[in-house]
Amino acid sequence: MDMQMTPVDTRKEKRNAILITIAVVIVAACVIGLVVYNNLADSGYFLRREVAAQSENFTVNGSMMTYFFYSNYNQYSSMFAQMGVDTSYSLKAQYADEQNGITWFDYMATLSQSYVGELLALCECAKAAGMELTAEDQQVIDEALAAMEESAGEYGYNIDTYLMAMFGSGVKTEDVRDSMELVTLGGKFYDKFNADLTYSDAEYEAYYEANKASYQTVDLITCTVKQNDFIAKDENGNPVGSITEAAAQAKEYAENMAAAASAEEFRNAILAYNTDIKGLSAAEAETALAACELNGMTANAGNAASDWAFSARKGETKVVDASGGATYDVYYLISAASRDDSPTRNVRHLLLTTDTYGSEAESAAQTIYDQWKAVNFDLEAFAALVYQFSEDPGSKAAGGLYENVSQGDMVPEFDAWLFDSSRKKGDTGMVNTSYGTHIMYYAGEAGPAWKAAADASLRQADYTDLIADNSANITFNSEVIYNINA
Repeated sequence: MDMQMTPVDTRKEKRNAILITIAVVIVAACVIGLVVYNNLADSGYFLRREVAAQSENFTVNGSMMTYFFYSNYNQYSSMFAQMGVDTSYSLKAQYADEQNGITWFDYMATLSQSYVGELLALCECAKAAGMELTAEDQQVIDEALAAMEESAGEYGYNIDTYLMAMFGSGVKTEDVRDSMELVTLGGKFYDKFNADLTYSDAEYEAYYEANKASYQTVDLITCTVKQNDFIAKDENGNPVGSITEAAAQAKEYAENMAAAASAEEFRNAILAYNTDIKGLSAAEAETALAACELNGMTANAGNAASDWAFSARKGETKVVDASGGATYDVYYLISAASRDDSPTRNVRHLLLTTDTYGSEAESAAQTIYDQWKAVNFDLEAFAALVYQFSEDPGSKAAGGLYENVSQGDMVPEFDAWLFDSSRKKGDTGMVNTSYGTHIMYYAGEAGPAWKAAADASLRQADYTDLIADNSANITFNSEVIYNINA
């Protein structure tokens, strides 16, 4: 895939932060063909005169709501394709949940309405705090619109035709600008709100004590012993032995396994079961053993293993008749319940997906990496590149940043790079995963996992309260929303 790149903009990140709904535009050529209905003749006159959502001081008309609807759709188009959504047909004719009569349009409309509701609440907070858009903010919007116009020209469109192809019929430049202004204003307040949230160690501890079931973890080894593995079989593999005798043998084997005096002895017993009883090869037995290690289980797991483990002591074992003698689950507790003090790490990345770039994802990422290298891996330059190219909606608005990542949170290849024991702050690299190619920057070690999780929960709770406290006067016109052509 040919990729046109403009010189890196090294201005401060805030000059680039138009948030996710704007950033998706740069890969427009890859999503133009994904729009559901493409009625380019519609001027949007009627949509623009209708109010889709409204708060005390701000209004989202039908064309703006269409813009937000398609912005959300474009962000998640790859996921929807995997879910079997046929983009050549109306979303209103395809069911996300046929049993309950929920179409994909309903799903997207609910998602977009929730987003717009939060955005209006944030804008009301911004107004109450005396925040306004600055000339610098307007310049960033101007630049985003100019980038759209340039991209449109590359594919033979004028800007309004391009916008309708990207964001639905009736969406024009004025609608995109109005939407961007709301996003920018709401984003400014959110950034300040989040930055101002601080919690003391006493508050973290109190939250932990009140939510131990979510934050304490145990490590254990588990193995399932099956009666079927002990039933005599004929030359064709058909069972010919006594089920009662097989069940007794399985129980005895499980109890002998539970007599292990150490974790190593327990693991060896599992290996012996896999090779001697199940007939696995040595390599297959080792793979099966690895799957028996359950690390970081919480009390909220809600299964027999967690129910036992959180009241057991290190080194204890347990045999559970899981199905009336047909199977026996055997547990060995490696570590008793405690909170996770392992360090988390911060990382920035830029993702080019194989959905968009195919086999050229790695070479395209290398081109971007080389451009970043040419400016000495400057972080402001990296943020600009993320806003321009990255296809990860979860980190794009934050310049590619993921904070407080615990080992095992990410896909294996990403995780292995991030938690490499030799990793040092400032390291860069490229990683290929099932998603595509990631350009990586290691931002350093963060706090313990339990505190990072508590911090995220406290922030989410405060944000949820903020939105709830400022949403009472927000209304939606469902008829206008349903008239979106999708």
